[in-house]
Amino acid sequence: MPNRNTGYGKKDAASEALLEATALLAKEQFQAMPTARDVAKKSGYSVGTLYRYFGSVGGVISQVVIKRQTTAMREIGKVIDRHSPDDSVDILADNVVDMCFSSFQAFNPALVRFVFNVAQTHAEKPEALNRVVDHLVPSLLGAQARDRTGSFKVLTEKEALVLLRGVVYIIRSLLIEDSDFFGTSEHKRLAKDYVTSMFSVRV
Repeated sequence: MPNRNTGYGKKDAASEALLEATALLAKEQFQAMPTARDVAKKSGYSVGTLYRYFGSVGGVISQVVIKRQTTAMREIGKVIDRHSPDDSVDILADNVVDMCFSSFQAFNPALVRFVFNVAQTHAEKPEALNRVVDHLVPSLLGAQARDRTGSFKVLTEKEALVLLRGVVYIIRSLLIEDSDFFGTSEHKRLAKDYVTSMFSVRV
C-alpha cells in the first residue's frame, strides 16, 4: 500500500508511485495515452492526486522521460569521470557515444518516440528535455583539466554545454524521426567523428 504519512514523505511516495505506474502503462500500451483512471488504479493513488502533483497524464510522462534521461546522463557522467588522463579524446568519444546509443536502444524505439513526443507536448517546460545533457558539463571539463595527452580542446562551460547538446541531437533526432539510419554503424561512426572533432585540438 502507498505510504500515507503526512508531509513531504507522502508527496514523494505518491509522486514516485504515479511515475512508476505511468511508465509501466506506457510500456504496456505505448500506442495510446494511458488514462488518468488507469494510472490511479495501477498506482493506488487517486486521480485527484495525479492532477494535484502533475496536472495531467502527459505531465507525468514528461517527468518520467526527464527522470530516465537524467539517470542515463549520470551513468555517462561516471564514464567521463573515469576517463584516464593518459587516454586521448577519441577514446572518450568512442565510450560516450557507445553508451548514448545503448541508453536509447535499451527500449523499444516506438516507445521512445511515443513518450518523447508526449513529453514535448505536455511538459510544463519542454526545454527541460534538452537541458538534461547539461549534467555532463562538469564531468567533461574535469576530463579536460586532467588530460595529459594534449588532445583535448580547452572549452568554456558555455561551449561545452552547446557542443554536448549537439551530440544528443545527432543521436536522438534520427530515432525520433524513425529513420532507418539510426543506430547503424555509419551513424555511430559519424557521431564519434563529431565528438572527436568538436572536443579535440585541431591539427
